[in-house]
Amino acid sequence: MRGTRQDPAISDEFSRFLAHSRTLEVAPLSFFFPEDRLFTHPNSSESTPIVCLHGFAGTPADWEPALTAAKLSGQALCLPGHGPSCPAPTDFSAAAHQLLARWPSVPAAVVGYSLGGRLGLAISALAPEKVSQLVLVAAHTGLSSSQERIERIQLDEHRAHCLLTNAQDFFDKWDQLPMFQGPTTPHLTPWIVRRRQLSPEQLSQTMKALSLGSMPTYRERVFGTNLGCTLIAGAQDQRCVTHYQSIFRLYPRVRMKVIKSAAHRVLIDTPASLGAILRKLLTSPLPAGD
Repeated sequence: MRGTRQDPAISDEFSRFLAHSRTLEVAPLSFFFPEDRLFTHPNSSESTPIVCLHGFAGTPADWEPALTAAKLSGQALCLPGHGPSCPAPTDFSAAAHQLLARWPSVPAAVVGYSLGGRLGLAISALAPEKVSQLVLVAAHTGLSSSQERIERIQLDEHRAHCLLTNAQDFFDKWDQLPMFQGPTTPHLTPWIVRRRQLSPEQLSQTMKALSLGSMPTYRERVFGTNLGCTLIAGAQDQRCVTHYQSIFRLYPRVRMKVIKSAAHRVLIDTPASLGAILRKLLTSPLPAGD
């Protein structure tokens, strides 16, 4: 395990994961940051590694409820700009390569929520040999027009300034956006507490560097291939549902799932429903041709 950090807080958890990985006959992480999390479940039945990528202003711990519900083991990586060991990136390519430095040595099933899904899409395009399956959860796949891109970059630059100026005020307003108005969940408060521990400076830099307006076009390089891809959206996040429907029409091999009770914050608000879908996707053989 060359390069593995010997942090006492994670040593026991890492040892359990190593034992589990030997059972699965797959290689564990080649590098490990203190912020990364390894979740193991005694009844898991996945046959390849699972890499989970959280959303903006989230943490790897966000994946625990969904993976527990799914009865799956997985490696949740800290996104660039979301921890002391994970510096803010300069662009999507730099962010993807920061994550790939901590990737399993064999292809992994990638499950990415929101910003994490966009980075999962980038990794699938830039390093397709590292990905065996891609699951996007409430993650946009890129804007089509140059005008949309310009407007989004300007919006994210304004948001980044507000975040840096007054993080509490920014998130109070952020949480009131219509797309976040999902069901009441006991997982929301712990998520907010974890969010408060993140650096506003890092988050502000990340918001600008990884603006949706700056995201390269990866769709054809991923959805136009034989890679098994699934899109998961909350029914109350109508913009995401409409976006995924357009992808589904263009690329009929892509699968789509909708969680009825959820809005955009699928990972936090409805982890049990998401877990049920993930268990089917990640423990069953892909359809013929995938």
